[in-house]
Amino acid sequence: MGRAGRRSLLAVGLLLAAVSLAGLAAAETNATVPAENATVTAGSASAADPTGTRVALPGDAGQTDSGESILLTQEIRLTPDRPGQIDVQYRLLAPDRVSDVRMRVPPDARNVRTTRFTRVEGSVYEWPGQTSTASLTVTVPANRTSETVGPESTDGRLRFVDVGDWALVRRPRVATPGYTYQGDNPGVTVRNVTAGEGVIGQGLVYMGPHKTVERSAHGQRFRLVVPAAATLAEDRERILDSVTDASDRLRVGDRDGQVLMIAAPAGVAWGQLGLQTGPRDFYVRADEPVDTPSNTWVHEYVHTRQDFETTDGTEWFYEATAEYYAGQLTLESDRIDYAAFRDYLDRATREQFASVRLREPGTWTSNAGNYFTGALVVGELDRRVRLATDSEATFQAVFRQMNRHPEPVTHSDFLGFVRSAGGDGIVDPARRYTETTDRPETWSARTYRDAFGQLPPLFRYTLPDRESEDIRVTGETIVFDVTVANDGGAAGTYDLAVTVDGANVASRSGRLEADASTTETVEYTFDEAGSHTFSTGEESRTFRVREPATPAVADLSADRQQLRPGEEVTVTATVENPADRPGERTLTIRRDDTELTTEEVRLTPGSSTEVSATVTLDSPGTHRFSADDRTVSVTVFEGETTDAGTGASTGGTATPGGGDGTGSEVGIGAAGPGFGPLAALAGVLLLALSRRFERVE
Repeated sequence: MGRAGRRSLLAVGLLLAAVSLAGLAAAETNATVPAENATVTAGSASAADPTGTRVALPGDAGQTDSGESILLTQEIRLTPDRPGQIDVQYRLLAPDRVSDVRMRVPPDARNVRTTRFTRVEGSVYEWPGQTSTASLTVTVPANRTSETVGPESTDGRLRFVDVGDWALVRRPRVATPGYTYQGDNPGVTVRNVTAGEGVIGQGLVYMGPHKTVERSAHGQRFRLVVPAAATLAEDRERILDSVTDASDRLRVGDRDGQVLMIAAPAGVAWGQLGLQTGPRDFYVRADEPVDTPSNTWVHEYVHTRQDFETTDGTEWFYEATAEYYAGQLTLESDRIDYAAFRDYLDRATREQFASVRLREPGTWTSNAGNYFTGALVVGELDRRVRLATDSEATFQAVFRQMNRHPEPVTHSDFLGFVRSAGGDGIVDPARRYTETTDRPETWSARTYRDAFGQLPPLFRYTLPDRESEDIRVTGETIVFDVTVANDGGAAGTYDLAVTVDGANVASRSGRLEADASTTETVEYTFDEAGSHTFSTGEESRTFRVREPATPAVADLSADRQQLRPGEEVTVTATVENPADRPGERTLTIRRDDTELTTEEVRLTPGSSTEVSATVTLDSPGTHRFSADDRTVSVTVFEGETTDAGTGASTGGTATPGGGDGTGSEVGIGAAGPGFGPLAALAGVLLLALSRRFERVE
């Protein structure tokens, strides 16, 4: 080859190189670019509210356990130099996106001290939230008096007291704050603590030195708190024996997971022998025994099992059932004899109760007829129900239906529950003994044995064993088996009611022989985040429900990146859920900003899945596929293609040194964008020059 020919070939080679680089430049130009509009994520402002600022009014905040919530700590403090009053401090810790926190101090609060709070009007104080913490401290009265009349009454009047070095008081109500926030409502997490030694329940607070003994039985955990200033009349274990035995025998539902019992020091002018407050807290004077038909420890415990609202016509039921079962359950546990129990009920026949009509509170508020007359009437109805059903039912069935009733119980409702438990024949006596001044007589020992001698059915409803963490997400459905067992001495019909936060969500019934058991399956779907408590009435379980996690697209790939018109490509998104809870989301794969496929993805914690879409591409050019912020590009060529992964041609045979006249391509590597008309022109030039070179030589 001559020098000129070599120069010409060099020029053609440079031209081909330029064509190749042009193709590479074209591919780079079509690479992924960021989307112009970022995705709105949880916590950002909505389109309707571009600032993202919202306001939570007091009471709207709710309670949450999120690390992003407002933490409100209510600390209760003794004031030894000022008996009769206590200090309450409210400490707040808020995330940066919360501002303008407002709190209202209690109406009886005085001596308000603030840190970063400013009074804005009346009893309302505001904290701008520019710092992470703030506090309010107030002094409130601790001593409260009682006007209660009844067998639980004493010569004193105090219901709650602070003596300086110890205090037994009602737990102060938490003043839920209002606030301004950005993004999602953070909610409020409330903590209650004491400064120094103390115990806090849902309704009671004891502050001062003490000892605590605990026992778990029948799905409940009992805490008996004995202040250092108290001297018990009974051994602690005997008190727990008495109350836990009542827990087992009383099958009326509303069995709380925890019960707080405080032995109140007797050297105070208490207005009652015991007091139950809050759903599961009570105190009893420390000098009260358990071997008596007026067992105050059991009386107050029975109150914790009452989960109904009454009307005037049924208000008597509260103290009547507590008084009756205090004696009847103590008798069944062999702590008293029948003569003591009969004399206890016989008090209702005294002249002072002759005008009592139970459905009319005005006839008994001044003489405690709801305790005395009420207990005798409940006992008589219990006896009649047992006889009418051959001991397959007791008055506890009425009690249980009261607890399940979603509305305040009327007198008519009560009579209906009596009919349901014992039949039509019991309704007339129930009406007569509650609407008139007629009184039943107490029974002989033989009459009592005829009705109460056989152990009735005692149904136990057991939830499955607790999982390591009862954490669920909204939209998740749980399926669980409830074991129903008849621990009693006779066959009977069980009536299982499963509630969530007090609302009935499932009912099951059936008949079981004595010592038999069965299983009932229940399903429930969580609709709202927060803490939700399942209960069978005998056992309860609290689930923490959170919003589902949002799985992320970890990778997006295509099985081919180069193809000819009319060929298919499969694009696959790998979706992962690294969170500690189930996740769900709607995933969309797009092609050139057009929706290609949309699927609902649900993943367990720590799992992953793949979502794929297959599409036929007809239009030449580069097509961009996306899922979230992940993208992948696929190119469609008008001519033949090569495999992008290996560089091998996908059409014809590469022949070094030139063509063979059969459509073979020059073996210069994979074709790419820009190898259309320019590549053809280069080929023509190369062919023409090669022929010229042949003539020159």
